Amino acid sequence: MPAGGATRRCLSCGNCFECDTCCGVCPDNAVIVLGPGKRFEFNDDYCKGYGL
Repeated sequence: MPAGGATRRCLSCGNCFECDTCCGVCPDNAVIVLGPGKRFEFNDDYCKGYGL
C-alpha cells in the first residue's frame, strides 16, 4: 500500500478518537498534531506506510 493510503486510515478502523496512538507508533514523525478537535495531518514525505 502506498504511504498516502496508509496515512488515511486510523488504528481505530477509520474513526479518529484523538487518542494520539498514531503519534506513538509512527517511527518517522509523519504525524502532525493539529490540536483538540482538529485531529491530525500526515506528512507523506516522511511516511513509509507501515500498514497502520
